[in-house]
Amino acid sequence: SDIAQSTPLNKIEAVHIDGVWEIRLEAGEAISAIKFNLATRLLVPTLEGATQKYLNRTDSTEVEESMLQSIRSNLSRVGYPLAELELKKDRSKGRLTYVIDVNEQEPCFVERIQIAFPLPKGAKLEIAPGAICDLNKISHAVDELEEQIRQLGFTQLKMSYQGLTYIRGKTRGILRIMGVLGNQIR
Repeated sequence: SDIAQSTPLNKIEAVHIDGVWEIRLEAGEAISAIKFNLATRLLVPTLEGATQKYLNRTDSTEVEESMLQSIRSNLSRVGYPLAELELKKDRSKGRLTYVIDVNEQEPCFVERIQIAFPLPKGAKLEIAPGAICDLNKISHAVDELEEQIRQLGFTQLKMSYQGLTYIRGKTRGILRIMGVLGNQIR
């Protein structure tokens, strides 16, 4: 355990031979840095945040796959579900740097918004058709809409955000908000 924590290893095993324990090690490389090449510079902080936990981890196929899956998930959540990734490794100056080329492809846009009840006067959803399918912004806008409706006196509101349904090869999405709006308290 102490050896594994002190240096990056691809393999460690203990073998008992003739009453003696022999520890066999296979050295590995630690990931020193992760860099992104992409056109949409606004996505860099999101991707850097998603990959910070992989810094200083031992380079392995499992780490690569986990990191790429995390990046894909984050890109999908901010409106780029079709993004393509290519991982390259740069070994220079004794450091291993992951260089990830991101081809964002066409983003997803909200095509339609379906709300199961008529919005009361004074309440407005801050997401409109044509907005990028950023699930964080959509969720925040739905929460704000619910708060607006409650402030207007609709305390019997039962509202549930059903998420986004992708259509047209994930380039468009339908936002569905289900629920029931009770009577307004006067």
